[in-house]
Amino acid sequence: MEQFFLLLFLALGGSILAGSVIFIPQENQALVETSGRYKGRKLDAGLKFILPFVDIIAARETIREKL
Repeated sequence: MEQFFLLLFLALGGSILAGSVIFIPQENQALVETSGRYKGRKLDAGLKFILPFVDIIAARETIREKL
């Protein structure tokens, strides 16, 4: 029974941790909403962390030069 709860705890913890890691490709940006409000936060390219269940990626946009 203890192993079941340990496995359940590890599965939930892993899914929360995986949901908080965001990878943004080069030449892209992401807009972050915190609790449904945009507070001027932009994420640049790279590996970024957000708060799970609080922050969401509202939009992804490219910053490449458009012709």
